[in-house]
Amino acid sequence: KEIIDLPHKEFVEFHQKYYHPTNAMLFSYGNFSLVDHLRIVDEFALSKFDKSDQKVVFSDEIRFNETQRINVSSPEDPLIPDLSKQTRMCIAYLCNPISDVQETFAMQILSSLLMDDLPSPLYRALLSSNIGSSYAPYSGYSSSQHDSSFHVGLEGISENQLSEVEKIIDETLLKAVETGFPQKAIDSVLHRIELGAKHVSSKFGLNLAYSMIHLETHEIDPFMSLRITQKVKKFKEDLSNGSYLQNLIQKHFLTNKHKVVFTMKADPKFTEELQETETKKLSELESKLSEENKAEIVRNTKLLAEYQGKEQDINCLPTLTRSDIPSLIERFDGKQSSTLNNDSVSSSLASNLRSSSPILYSTVQPTNSLGYISCLYNMNRIPAELRKFVPLFAHCVTEIGTETLNAEELTREVNLRTGGMSASCNVILHHSDLMKYDEYVMFSSFALKRNIKQMMNLLVDIIYHPSFQNKERLKTLITANAQDFSGSLQDSVSFALTHASSQLFPSRNVIEMFSGIEQARFMNDLVGDLSANLDDLASKFQEIASVLTNSSVDRCLITGDELCLPEFHANLSNLDSKQNISSFPDSKLNESFSPNLNPTPTFFSLPISSNHVAAVIPTVPLTHIDYPKLQILSQLIQSLWLLPEIREKGGAYGAHSSQRNGIFSFSSFRDVNCLTTISKFGMAIEESSKGNFSDIDVSQALLSTFSHLDTPISPSQKGVSFFISGITNEMRQTARDRLLSVQKDDLIDVSNRYLLPYLESFQNFNVPQQSSDTETDQKFATISVVGTETIESSERPDHWNLIKMSE
Repeated sequence: KEIIDLPHKEFVEFHQKYYHPTNAMLFSYGNFSLVDHLRIVDEFALSKFDKSDQKVVFSDEIRFNETQRINVSSPEDPLIPDLSKQTRMCIAYLCNPISDVQETFAMQILSSLLMDDLPSPLYRALLSSNIGSSYAPYSGYSSSQHDSSFHVGLEGISENQLSEVEKIIDETLLKAVETGFPQKAIDSVLHRIELGAKHVSSKFGLNLAYSMIHLETHEIDPFMSLRITQKVKKFKEDLSNGSYLQNLIQKHFLTNKHKVVFTMKADPKFTEELQETETKKLSELESKLSEENKAEIVRNTKLLAEYQGKEQDINCLPTLTRSDIPSLIERFDGKQSSTLNNDSVSSSLASNLRSSSPILYSTVQPTNSLGYISCLYNMNRIPAELRKFVPLFAHCVTEIGTETLNAEELTREVNLRTGGMSASCNVILHHSDLMKYDEYVMFSSFALKRNIKQMMNLLVDIIYHPSFQNKERLKTLITANAQDFSGSLQDSVSFALTHASSQLFPSRNVIEMFSGIEQARFMNDLVGDLSANLDDLASKFQEIASVLTNSSVDRCLITGDELCLPEFHANLSNLDSKQNISSFPDSKLNESFSPNLNPTPTFFSLPISSNHVAAVIPTVPLTHIDYPKLQILSQLIQSLWLLPEIREKGGAYGAHSSQRNGIFSFSSFRDVNCLTTISKFGMAIEESSKGNFSDIDVSQALLSTFSHLDTPISPSQKGVSFFISGITNEMRQTARDRLLSVQKDDLIDVSNRYLLPYLESFQNFNVPQQSSDTETDQKFATISVVGTETIESSERPDHWNLIKMSE
């Protein structure tokens, strides 16, 4: 609302003041010459500016003398069945300045103790009680500003529960002062800090920069963020001196007058009234414009269009060339064993994945005394009617409890001994045959070397002995999962892409069922009468667990340094189930699937302010000779046409094209347009098929492709693509060789053969064919849009399939 009233002059002045090198921080990480880096920065950036005396200085926040209350409205969420529970509330406390690095560290620990898991006081009081569906967004401790803050609240509550929630938060904090925290809880948080310090990520340098930025911005020694051991030692000393954590609660929460209570209530007329307000505001602005003002706007608009249409001179930018790209892959080698309890028979990883007995894959990596394990259990024996419940089963099984440990006990042990337990539902596409795929549930965890035995015991307990009898806990987990689905559906183009792809191949159809809009709608229906369904759900989950684990684990991957792997080998045998599986017949899914060759575009209507647009075309599998050409073509189309036309000129937040296994996709994100964007997809196809691009453009697309392929991989993830999908080093090297040999004519060729036959689909938006005795060679792209309810009729044709998510 305020942006509309922002004068252009103030906007420019703001940019000149804050987006200036004087106000910038430079961060360099790696083994390149720092002197060369600084020379390039000076040549291409700093030397272009004069020094500014407007360096931004942050001052202490002015403190409130009493609680502030803010009430706002929001649109209704159609994926929450109970319209009376669409209120959110959050309490925020302004805490210590982040210049006190030690207290900031202690507050981060305190936040974890209060909120993070099932045994935590606020989690138990707010979530386990099922008052709301999940924490309010941004709940927790934030130290990114000059003064830190703590936020806690709920979403999915009714308006008449606001005072109750506020009272519960106050009482819970007061009780925490009275009782303190168990030593095991403190040890769990410190254990997570130790794991975080040891875990080697793929973006170590960037993460290092991000951890320092907020300190450097406020002129605090940035290296303080790295002194973990020093801060832990001081924390333990402070803890031993008495009620340290309780005093922090008293100081920053209970007696803190700088407190804001923020409430957001759903209004069924929000979207309509917002549109009316904006229309009225624009009319007022227009009425104040003179004819000269209007003419100036028209002139500036034309000038902008001309500027955006100019071909940019990229020769002025430093760049790599093909010769700079390494010709050889980084090989990921490991060992394979035919059983889980015998590592003596081993060979290269390049062997058949589909063994009749469990296969163990092990890779030695510099993991800093951490051991990682992933186990795949085949879903083929799970009855078809239970398949749609498997993603929800996977979400719950690691947090519901077991036959020997209740949910709270399990959570505490997992946090004390491991970096967490996860289960996920996976559809694994075959690398060479688009009609083949596998379905697995994957269980994963990692731990310090000293805790690998305990981790394996917990993993076995979770996989083979889960208990779904705690109905209240089950309700909490399912409600939170449904809330996550609802939020992501409204702000992610992936749902549109998944739905569009589901009509092309059986594997993609299963992915839609497991993680697409179909699963979101299934979750919505389930939560609508959740209390009545809990007994039935518990029974279904128990049956899934029995079927899944009565057949032996399909394969395991263990990764660690040379000291960790022997710990795994000594504790793996329990994962190999010996139970009788004859009572569970094989069940196949999608045996009768056939692709939709004449799909009607689908528009999923939601109360959001923009659209997520997706269109897909079937192509070739990963090992096909044309796959690398299509990969580079997708990068070329994205940079030359989609980003300039759809993002820069059309106003969308993002525009992408991509070649994945069997699918060439186009998409836009947070896009006010729909048909206009789809027509731009077609324009890109037409331009690329005519060869309207240069050899330099091809080289840039090639470099962009390799920038994704050669992204650093953390030690824990090396070899995972082979373990999951059977993609060998030889396949990866062949793909790399083919990529490096791609030329302009190759891209024109694949554009004409794979994309151009679908051009008319992007121009007429899949108008249904009239009945005719004559056959047509026209091919139809599959189009799906997750979009706004208020879209203009001219942007959504009548023949499209309209699905109102609010119904």
